[in-house]
This record gives sequence, C-alpha cells and structure tokens, in this order.
Amino acid sequence: MRIEKIVTYYGYDLLINSVLYKRCIHCNGWYEFKHEFGYCPDCIFSYESQSRKSKEMETKYL
Repeated sequence: MRIEKIVTYYGYDLLINSVLYKRCIHCNGWYEFKHEFGYCPDCIFSYESQSRKSKEMETKYL
C-alpha cells in the first residue's frame, strides 16, 4: 500500500494506491474524490434528504 501526502492550498489530500482522497468540509471524514463537491457522499445525501423533507412540509401547510 502506497500513501502519499499531497500539499494543497487548504491543507493536504491523500493519494492511496493512486486514488485521491479529500477531507469533507462538513464532517472532516475522508472520501474518495470523484467530483468537485467538497463534501462526502453521506453529507450530500443527508442534506438532500433534509431539503426534500422541508419542501414537503412547506407544501403540506400551504
């Protein structure tokens, strides 16, 4: 297993076996970098589910 620390403007990223890992802005957990989001898939999913619930509540009480 090969682990490299890549220094960036905001800190550092990890390169593990030629796969780039970044730190989530919200939960500070490491996630495999695939898209330029800044958040891990779990945080994105929880945000989407919360926003979906709030939209349902708005339409329910209108």
